Amino acid sequence: EQSVGVDRRLDAGAHHRTNVLLHVANVDLLFVALLGLTSARHPWRCLVAAGLFALHPQRVESVAWAAERKDVLSATFWMISMLGYAWYVRAPSPRRFGLAFLPFALGLAAKPMLVTLPCALLLLDVWPLGRGLNRATLLEKLPFFAVTAAIAVVTVSAQRSAGAIVGASDLTPGARVANGLVSYALYLKKAFWPADLAVFYPYRTPGTLEVATAAILVSAITAVALVRWRREPWLGTGWFWFLGVLFPVSGVLQAGDQGLADRFTYLPHVGLSVAATWTAAGLVRRRPVAAALSIAVLAALAARTRVEVGYWRTNESLFRRALEVTEG
Repeated sequence: EQSVGVDRRLDAGAHHRTNVLLHVANVDLLFVALLGLTSARHPWRCLVAAGLFALHPQRVESVAWAAERKDVLSATFWMISMLGYAWYVRAPSPRRFGLAFLPFALGLAAKPMLVTLPCALLLLDVWPLGRGLNRATLLEKLPFFAVTAAIAVVTVSAQRSAGAIVGASDLTPGARVANGLVSYALYLKKAFWPADLAVFYPYRTPGTLEVATAAILVSAITAVALVRWRREPWLGTGWFWFLGVLFPVSGVLQAGDQGLADRFTYLPHVGLSVAATWTAAGLVRRRPVAAALSIAVLAALAARTRVEVGYWRTNESLFRRALEVTEG
Protein backbone atom coordinates (compact mmCIF):
# COMPACT_ATOMS: atom_id res chain seq x y z
CA GLU A 1 0.00 0.00 0.00
CA GLN A 2 2.83 2.40 0.82
CA SER A 3 4.48 1.69 -2.53
CA VAL A 4 1.42 2.87 -4.44
CA GLY A 5 0.63 5.75 -2.10
CA VAL A 6 -2.68 4.51 -0.66
CA ASP A 7 -4.10 6.87 1.96
CA ARG A 8 -5.25 4.73 4.88
CA ARG A 9 -7.90 7.33 5.72
CA LEU A 10 -9.60 6.45 2.42
CA ASP A 11 -9.48 2.68 3.07
CA ALA A 12 -12.90 1.16 2.38
CA GLY A 13 -12.01 -2.00 4.27
CA ALA A 14 -13.65 -0.85 7.48
CA HIS A 15 -16.94 -0.26 5.65
CA HIS A 16 -16.78 -3.75 4.17
CA ARG A 17 -15.94 -5.35 7.50
CA THR A 18 -18.91 -3.56 9.10
CA ASN A 19 -21.20 -4.88 6.35
CA VAL A 20 -19.91 -8.41 6.94
CA LEU A 21 -20.48 -8.12 10.69
CA LEU A 22 -24.04 -6.85 10.13
CA HIS A 23 -24.74 -9.71 7.73
CA VAL A 24 -23.42 -12.25 10.25
CA ALA A 25 -25.61 -10.63 12.92
CA ASN A 26 -28.62 -10.87 10.59
CA VAL A 27 -28.02 -14.57 10.03
CA ASP A 28 -27.75 -15.19 13.78
CA LEU A 29 -30.84 -13.11 14.50
CA LEU A 30 -32.80 -14.93 11.81
CA PHE A 31 -31.85 -18.28 13.31
CA VAL A 32 -32.88 -17.20 16.83
CA ALA A 33 -36.11 -15.61 15.51
CA LEU A 34 -37.07 -18.80 13.66
CA LEU A 35 -36.41 -20.79 16.82
CA GLY A 36 -38.68 -18.44 18.76
CA LEU A 37 -41.42 -18.40 16.14
CA THR A 38 -41.49 -22.21 15.86
CA SER A 39 -41.05 -22.80 19.62
CA ALA A 40 -37.73 -24.51 18.82
CA ARG A 41 -39.56 -27.55 17.42
CA HIS A 42 -37.27 -27.83 14.40
CA PRO A 43 -33.83 -26.38 15.25
CA TRP A 44 -32.08 -28.05 12.30
CA ARG A 45 -34.60 -26.65 9.84
CA CYS A 46 -34.09 -23.19 11.35
CA LEU A 47 -30.33 -23.62 10.98
CA VAL A 48 -30.54 -24.72 7.33
CA ALA A 49 -32.95 -21.89 6.43
CA ALA A 50 -30.58 -19.36 8.02
CA GLY A 51 -27.69 -20.99 6.14
CA LEU A 52 -29.47 -20.68 2.80
CA PHE A 53 -30.06 -17.00 3.50
CA ALA A 54 -26.46 -16.48 4.66
CA LEU A 55 -24.59 -18.14 1.81
CA HIS A 56 -26.68 -17.45 -1.27
CA PRO A 57 -24.63 -15.67 -4.01
CA GLN A 58 -27.23 -12.92 -4.31
CA ARG A 59 -26.22 -11.74 -0.82
CA VAL A 60 -22.86 -10.63 -2.20
CA GLU A 61 -24.09 -7.35 -3.69
CA SER A 62 -25.65 -6.19 -0.42
CA VAL A 63 -22.55 -7.03 1.61
CA ALA A 64 -19.61 -6.39 -0.75
CA TRP A 65 -20.95 -3.05 -1.97
CA ALA A 66 -20.11 -0.59 0.81
CA ALA A 67 -22.86 1.82 -0.26
CA GLU A 68 -25.48 -0.90 0.37
CA ARG A 69 -25.02 -0.56 4.12
CA LYS A 70 -28.70 0.38 4.22
CA ASP A 71 -29.60 -3.16 3.11
CA VAL A 72 -27.82 -5.02 5.87
CA LEU A 73 -28.53 -2.36 8.53
CA SER A 74 -32.27 -2.18 7.84
CA ALA A 75 -32.38 -5.99 7.81
CA THR A 76 -30.79 -6.04 11.27
CA PHE A 77 -33.70 -3.98 12.59
CA TRP A 78 -36.14 -6.23 10.67
CA MET A 79 -34.71 -9.35 12.35
CA ILE A 80 -34.79 -7.72 15.80
CA SER A 81 -38.39 -6.66 15.23
CA MET A 82 -39.33 -10.18 14.14
CA LEU A 83 -37.63 -11.62 17.22
CA GLY A 84 -39.40 -9.08 19.42
CA TYR A 85 -42.71 -10.05 17.85
CA ALA A 86 -42.09 -13.70 18.68
CA TRP A 87 -41.56 -12.70 22.33
CA TYR A 88 -44.66 -10.49 22.27
CA VAL A 89 -46.90 -13.28 20.98
CA ARG A 90 -45.64 -15.62 23.69
CA ALA A 91 -46.65 -13.18 26.46
CA PRO A 92 -48.40 -10.03 25.10
CA SER A 93 -47.61 -6.78 26.89
CA PRO A 94 -47.04 -3.13 25.87
CA ARG A 95 -43.33 -3.48 26.65
CA ARG A 96 -42.89 -6.51 24.44
CA PHE A 97 -44.93 -4.85 21.70
CA GLY A 98 -42.45 -1.98 21.84
CA LEU A 99 -39.61 -4.48 21.31
CA ALA A 100 -41.20 -5.28 17.95
CA PHE A 101 -42.36 -1.78 16.99
CA LEU A 102 -39.31 0.34 17.84
CA PRO A 103 -36.81 -1.67 15.72
CA PHE A 104 -39.31 -1.48 12.85
CA ALA A 105 -39.38 2.33 13.06
CA LEU A 106 -35.57 2.48 13.24
CA GLY A 107 -35.28 0.13 10.27
CA LEU A 108 -37.48 2.41 8.18
CA ALA A 109 -35.01 5.20 8.86
CA ALA A 110 -32.30 3.01 7.32
CA LYS A 111 -34.31 1.87 4.28
CA PRO A 112 -38.02 2.34 3.39
CA MET A 113 -38.25 -1.25 2.10
CA LEU A 114 -39.27 -2.26 5.62
CA VAL A 115 -42.78 -0.98 4.84
CA THR A 116 -43.66 -4.61 4.06
CA LEU A 117 -42.84 -5.85 7.58
CA PRO A 118 -46.43 -5.52 8.95
CA CYS A 119 -47.71 -7.80 6.18
CA ALA A 120 -44.89 -10.26 6.88
CA LEU A 121 -45.94 -10.33 10.54
CA LEU A 122 -49.50 -11.17 9.47
CA LEU A 123 -48.12 -14.11 7.47
CA LEU A 124 -46.22 -15.26 10.57
CA ASP A 125 -49.52 -15.08 12.49
CA VAL A 126 -50.88 -17.72 10.10
CA TRP A 127 -47.74 -19.86 10.27
CA PRO A 128 -45.81 -20.74 12.35
CA LEU A 129 -47.59 -18.87 15.18
CA GLY A 130 -51.01 -20.31 14.35
CA ARG A 131 -52.88 -17.17 15.44
CA GLY A 132 -54.69 -16.74 12.13
CA LEU A 133 -55.92 -13.62 10.37
CA ASN A 134 -58.65 -12.05 12.49
CA ARG A 135 -59.79 -8.74 13.93
CA ALA A 136 -57.37 -8.95 16.86
CA THR A 137 -54.25 -9.68 14.81
CA LEU A 138 -55.16 -6.92 12.35
CA LEU A 139 -55.90 -4.28 15.00
CA GLU A 140 -52.63 -4.82 16.82
CA LYS A 141 -50.75 -4.06 13.56
CA LEU A 142 -52.42 -0.64 13.14
CA PRO A 143 -49.42 1.28 14.57
CA PHE A 144 -47.19 -0.57 12.08
CA PHE A 145 -49.47 0.22 9.15
CA ALA A 146 -49.81 3.87 10.20
CA VAL A 147 -46.04 4.39 10.13
CA THR A 148 -45.83 2.38 6.89
CA ALA A 149 -48.36 4.64 5.16
CA ALA A 150 -46.56 7.80 6.25
CA ILE A 151 -43.15 6.52 5.13
CA ALA A 152 -44.55 5.29 1.79
CA VAL A 153 -46.01 8.72 0.97
CA VAL A 154 -42.80 10.53 1.95
CA THR A 155 -40.57 8.09 0.05
CA VAL A 156 -42.56 8.15 -3.20
CA SER A 157 -42.79 11.93 -3.05
CA ALA A 158 -39.05 12.31 -2.45
CA GLN A 159 -38.12 9.89 -5.23
CA ARG A 160 -40.46 11.58 -7.69
CA SER A 161 -38.91 14.94 -6.84
CA ALA A 162 -35.46 13.48 -7.44
CA GLY A 163 -36.58 11.93 -10.74
CA ALA A 164 -35.83 8.38 -9.52
CA ILE A 165 -39.30 6.99 -10.29
CA VAL A 166 -40.26 6.55 -13.90
CA GLY A 167 -43.36 8.60 -14.66
CA ALA A 168 -46.68 7.21 -15.79
CA SER A 169 -46.11 8.69 -19.22
CA ASP A 170 -42.98 6.58 -19.64
CA LEU A 171 -44.51 3.22 -18.68
CA THR A 172 -48.15 2.23 -19.00
CA PRO A 173 -49.81 0.25 -16.18
CA GLY A 174 -49.76 -2.82 -18.44
CA ALA A 175 -46.03 -2.42 -19.05
CA ARG A 176 -45.43 -2.12 -15.31
CA VAL A 177 -47.37 -5.30 -14.54
CA ALA A 178 -45.62 -7.16 -17.36
CA ASN A 179 -42.24 -6.02 -16.09
CA GLY A 180 -43.17 -7.03 -12.54
CA LEU A 181 -44.25 -10.54 -13.57
CA VAL A 182 -41.08 -11.15 -15.57
CA SER A 183 -38.97 -9.77 -12.73
CA TYR A 184 -40.57 -12.19 -10.27
CA ALA A 185 -39.82 -15.09 -12.60
CA LEU A 186 -36.21 -13.97 -13.07
CA TYR A 187 -35.71 -13.49 -9.33
CA LEU A 188 -37.10 -16.98 -8.75
CA LYS A 189 -34.81 -18.45 -11.39
CA LYS A 190 -31.75 -16.78 -9.89
CA ALA A 191 -32.78 -17.94 -6.42
CA PHE A 192 -32.60 -21.60 -7.46
CA TRP A 193 -29.92 -21.23 -10.13
CA PRO A 194 -27.71 -18.27 -9.12
CA ALA A 195 -25.67 -17.96 -12.31
CA ASP A 196 -24.87 -14.90 -14.45
CA LEU A 197 -25.24 -12.40 -11.63
CA ALA A 198 -24.30 -8.79 -12.40
CA VAL A 199 -24.03 -5.45 -10.64
CA PHE A 200 -26.49 -3.97 -13.15
CA TYR A 201 -29.26 -5.52 -15.26
CA PRO A 202 -30.42 -3.01 -17.89
CA TYR A 203 -34.17 -2.47 -18.11
CA ARG A 204 -35.71 -4.02 -21.20
CA THR A 205 -39.24 -4.47 -22.53
CA PRO A 206 -40.22 -8.15 -22.16
CA GLY A 207 -41.80 -10.06 -25.05
CA THR A 208 -45.35 -11.43 -25.01
CA LEU A 209 -44.21 -15.05 -24.65
CA GLU A 210 -41.90 -14.14 -21.79
CA VAL A 211 -44.68 -12.30 -19.96
CA ALA A 212 -47.12 -15.19 -20.50
CA THR A 213 -44.60 -17.74 -19.24
CA ALA A 214 -43.85 -15.64 -16.16
CA ALA A 215 -47.58 -15.16 -15.46
CA ILE A 216 -48.21 -18.92 -15.69
CA LEU A 217 -45.27 -19.67 -13.38
CA VAL A 218 -46.26 -17.15 -10.70
CA SER A 219 -49.94 -18.14 -10.92
CA ALA A 220 -49.16 -21.87 -10.71
CA ILE A 221 -46.98 -21.51 -7.61
CA THR A 222 -49.56 -19.24 -6.00
CA ALA A 223 -52.31 -21.80 -6.70
CA VAL A 224 -50.23 -24.63 -5.21
CA ALA A 225 -49.48 -22.53 -2.12
CA LEU A 226 -53.19 -21.80 -1.62
CA VAL A 227 -54.32 -25.39 -2.23
CA ARG A 228 -51.67 -26.79 0.13
CA TRP A 229 -52.12 -24.05 2.75
CA ARG A 230 -53.73 -26.27 5.39
CA ARG A 231 -51.35 -29.21 4.97
CA GLU A 232 -48.17 -27.23 4.27
CA PRO A 233 -48.74 -23.69 5.63
CA TRP A 234 -45.01 -22.89 5.47
CA LEU A 235 -45.22 -23.01 1.69
CA GLY A 236 -47.86 -20.26 1.64
CA THR A 237 -46.11 -18.12 4.23
CA GLY A 238 -42.76 -18.40 2.43
CA TRP A 239 -44.14 -17.79 -1.04
CA PHE A 240 -46.35 -14.83 -0.14
CA TRP A 241 -43.48 -13.42 1.94
CA PHE A 242 -41.36 -13.50 -1.22
CA LEU A 243 -44.10 -11.92 -3.35
CA GLY A 244 -45.03 -9.25 -0.81
CA VAL A 245 -41.63 -8.16 0.48
CA LEU A 246 -40.29 -7.93 -3.07
CA PHE A 247 -43.32 -6.04 -4.42
CA PRO A 248 -42.08 -2.46 -3.77
CA VAL A 249 -39.02 -3.13 -5.95
CA SER A 250 -40.56 -5.66 -8.35
CA GLY A 251 -40.79 -3.18 -11.23
CA VAL A 252 -44.50 -2.43 -10.92
CA LEU A 253 -43.36 0.91 -9.49
CA GLN A 254 -40.25 1.44 -11.61
CA ALA A 255 -37.44 3.32 -9.83
CA GLY A 256 -34.08 3.72 -11.54
CA ASP A 257 -32.77 2.30 -14.79
CA GLN A 258 -32.29 -1.31 -13.67
CA GLY A 259 -34.60 -4.13 -14.70
CA LEU A 260 -33.89 -5.95 -11.44
CA ALA A 261 -31.14 -6.05 -8.82
CA ASP A 262 -29.68 -8.80 -6.66
CA ARG A 263 -29.63 -6.50 -3.61
CA PHE A 264 -33.43 -6.34 -3.70
CA THR A 265 -33.62 -10.03 -2.73
CA TYR A 266 -31.95 -9.61 0.67
CA LEU A 267 -35.15 -9.81 2.75
CA PRO A 268 -37.51 -11.52 0.24
CA HIS A 269 -35.21 -14.56 0.15
CA VAL A 270 -35.96 -15.26 3.82
CA GLY A 271 -39.40 -16.48 2.77
CA LEU A 272 -38.03 -18.67 0.01
CA SER A 273 -35.37 -20.12 2.33
CA VAL A 274 -37.98 -21.09 4.91
CA ALA A 275 -40.40 -22.52 2.33
CA ALA A 276 -37.67 -24.53 0.59
CA THR A 277 -36.25 -25.89 3.85
CA TRP A 278 -39.56 -27.00 5.37
CA THR A 279 -40.82 -28.42 2.08
CA ALA A 280 -37.60 -30.39 1.51
CA ALA A 281 -37.72 -31.68 5.10
CA GLY A 282 -41.22 -32.99 4.44
CA LEU A 283 -40.07 -34.80 1.31
CA VAL A 284 -36.84 -36.25 2.72
CA ARG A 285 -37.83 -38.03 5.91
CA ARG A 286 -34.53 -39.75 6.68
CA ARG A 287 -32.30 -37.47 8.74
CA PRO A 288 -28.92 -38.69 7.41
CA VAL A 289 -30.07 -38.10 3.83
CA ALA A 290 -31.52 -34.68 4.71
CA ALA A 291 -28.29 -33.69 6.48
CA ALA A 292 -26.14 -34.79 3.54
CA LEU A 293 -28.30 -32.91 1.04
CA SER A 294 -28.29 -29.78 3.22
CA ILE A 295 -24.50 -29.81 3.52
CA ALA A 296 -24.13 -30.35 -0.23
CA VAL A 297 -26.46 -27.46 -1.12
CA LEU A 298 -24.85 -25.07 1.39
CA ALA A 299 -21.36 -26.03 0.20
CA ALA A 300 -22.35 -25.41 -3.43
CA LEU A 301 -23.80 -22.00 -2.53
CA ALA A 302 -20.69 -21.09 -0.55
CA ALA A 303 -18.44 -22.02 -3.48
CA ARG A 304 -20.51 -19.97 -5.90
CA THR A 305 -20.62 -17.04 -3.47
CA ARG A 306 -16.83 -17.05 -3.23
CA VAL A 307 -16.65 -16.76 -7.02
CA GLU A 308 -19.09 -13.84 -6.99
CA VAL A 309 -17.08 -12.03 -4.32
CA GLY A 310 -14.09 -12.21 -6.65
CA TYR A 311 -15.86 -10.07 -9.26
CA TRP A 312 -16.16 -7.24 -6.69
CA ARG A 313 -12.40 -6.79 -6.28
CA THR A 314 -12.05 -3.92 -8.77
CA ASN A 315 -14.26 -1.70 -10.91
CA GLU A 316 -12.90 -3.36 -14.03
CA SER A 317 -13.56 -6.95 -12.92
CA LEU A 318 -17.05 -6.00 -11.73
CA PHE A 319 -18.19 -4.29 -14.90
CA ARG A 320 -16.42 -6.70 -17.26
CA ARG A 321 -18.49 -9.42 -15.63
CA ALA A 322 -21.66 -7.38 -16.11
CA LEU A 323 -20.85 -6.96 -19.81
CA GLU A 324 -20.35 -10.72 -20.13
CA VAL A 325 -23.69 -11.77 -18.65
CA THR A 326 -26.08 -8.95 -19.65
CA GLU A 327 -27.22 -7.27 -22.85
CA GLY A 328 -27.92 -3.66 -23.69
